[in-house]
Amino acid sequence: MDWLMHAVEKDLGVDRRQLGPGPRPQEVVALVPVRWVMGLRERKLTRYARFESVSTEEICTYLRSSQVKLPPGWTRVCIQGLRKSKLNYRLIRDPCHHQMEMPSQDSYVRTMQCVSQHNVRNLWREAHYHLVQ
Repeated sequence: MDWLMHAVEKDLGVDRRQLGPGPRPQEVVALVPVRWVMGLRERKLTRYARFESVSTEEICTYLRSSQVKLPPGWTRVCIQGLRKSKLNYRLIRDPCHHQMEMPSQDSYVRTMQCVSQHNVRNLWREAHYHLVQ
């Protein structure tokens, strides 16, 4: 859970004091401005406003109880976190070149060119088989 709070604080800019445990294990509840949520809907990460005028206990009350009326301009959101594992697979070697070389920066481009060449070659073979023989 701590990794999620750290990620939300770092990536979304939400102050850790305005985060609390969510209803499920991979969720946190955050007290955020409505403008900030509207910015996310428009795919913009705006500068986050801090909830300065209240005590830590009051913020905890806002986070825990859905019955408490929130101050104007603020809302409670539930953020679900998914932990991504590092890529643990290797890129395949270029099928066009049977050299034992490490994949380079342009291996994707070369692989796609090879796929294109194989597709054209297979289409020609198929057309020759159906139309000539």
